[in-house]
Amino acid sequence: MNFCSDNVSGIHPRILDALIAGNDGDVMPYGEDPHTRRAEARFCEIFERELAVAMMATGTGSNALALSLVASPISAIFCRS
Repeated sequence: MNFCSDNVSGIHPRILDALIAGNDGDVMPYGEDPHTRRAEARFCEIFERELAVAMMATGTGSNALALSLVASPISAIFCRS
């Protein structure tokens, strides 16, 4: 099992193909793109409630966002590796 950072490994070819296919023309940022809207619709369907989706580039970014939601700005969070 490899517990390295998520950005030290290569990308799976199917993911790379999807990124290339989705890189067609200009799209609006910050959730206004069709990819985020499709993801939101699917998650709303799965969880049977309205929700918002925030696409993240890495697991580290996702972890930072999640921790920011449970801690106040003056809090400290210690994570043991």
